[in-house]
Amino acid sequence: MADYREPISLSSHSDKEKADATGTKIDESDLQSLLDQLRQIVAENELDVNFPVQIIAQAREMLDADTKHIDLSQLQEVMSDIEKHRDLIENDSPYPEVRAVVDPTDDPEISANTFRAWFLGMIATIVFTGVNQFFTLRYPTIAIYSIVAQLLSYPCGVFMAKTLPTRQWNLFG
Repeated sequence: MADYREPISLSSHSDKEKADATGTKIDESDLQSLLDQLRQIVAENELDVNFPVQIIAQAREMLDADTKHIDLSQLQEVMSDIEKHRDLIENDSPYPEVRAVVDPTDDPEISANTFRAWFLGMIATIVFTGVNQFFTLRYPTIAIYSIVAQLLSYPCGVFMAKTLPTRQWNLFG
């Protein structure tokens, strides 16, 4: 992408003179390459339900407009908005409610491989698969889904966190 010192509008003849006066030359190939990039980005993200519809609509307006009437600063703004949202979706949750509550990075000091996690996971697996197997013999069958196991395991985990000691043991080193 070309490096521009300031946003320049190429919508009128006087704007083209301003561009020449500032020393920033915008030729047709640079503008065409920006529009090609915008076409590719719109094609990649137009079916993405997490991508903001208003940005795609702005990009389509820019692509549908005549090349001589495209405001370069507006084109650069749309491109930067698209890149910002693509980066946000790739590196964080696309949902603002989740972004407000959940940190996108994990704390490397806290281990997820704990006695509580293993104990509750094994007990829930054994009990709920056994109950599901038992109820498959019944017609109509009854199934206990994994969300039920998670909802029942959470209070058990909170109880274990309050009652178990916090001492750490190293078994193999």
